[in-house]
Order: sequence, then structure tokens, then C-alpha cells
Amino acid sequence: MALTKNSKQILRRYDPEMKKVRYNVTFDSSYLTGGEELDCTGDFSEIDEVRIEAGGGYLIEPNPATKVAKYGTGKVDLMCYRQTAATSALIEVASAVNLSALVVDVIVEGRP
Repeated sequence: MALTKNSKQILRRYDPEMKKVRYNVTFDSSYLTGGEELDCTGDFSEIDEVRIEAGGGYLIEPNPATKVAKYGTGKVDLMCYRQTAATSALIEVASAVNLSALVVDVIVEGRP
């Protein structure tokens, strides 16, 4: 499954060789362990930075294991974590969990 880009907003560019875009993204109905891929190749050839705003009770972060390899392709895997009631520790959401109600803003900066 994949993330759905609901909308896109081009943000101000301070450097002509850089671009910054805000995507409004919805997760899908079957989360994949290791993260869901956000494909930004239509806007970026290379990603430098990814920030996630508003996680709706979840912590969303780029997958550190695939970050370096994928940033160079204009893609990023977004991992989803939730706090456990038993230990208060953050753990990755289990595979196949329905996250279709989770909508976040993802700000991506990189080279067009």
C-alpha cells in the first residue's frame, strides 16, 4: 500500500537550486512495518530534509535505515510510532494496522 497525497503547496524558495513543498498526506488501511513510502519524484530529484507536522497521537519520522538511500531518489519512507500504555515507550505501529484516518502535513526540502 502507499501514502496518498491529498494536496500540495509550494513554499517559498530562498535558494534557486532548492525547493520546499508541503504535502498533506493520508496513511493507508494497512500499515507496512518499516514505513510507508512517500514518492516525491515529481517535485524532487534529491531530498535534503523532511519534517512532519501534526501526527494525531502518533510520532511520524523518516525511516533512518532507508533515509540515505531513498533521499537520493526523491522518495522517503515514513515510519509511524505510538506510545504503549504499559511502558510509555514509543514503538512502531504493527504491520497491517489501519491508519487510514491519520492525516499529516509533510514538509520536504530538496533539489528539483
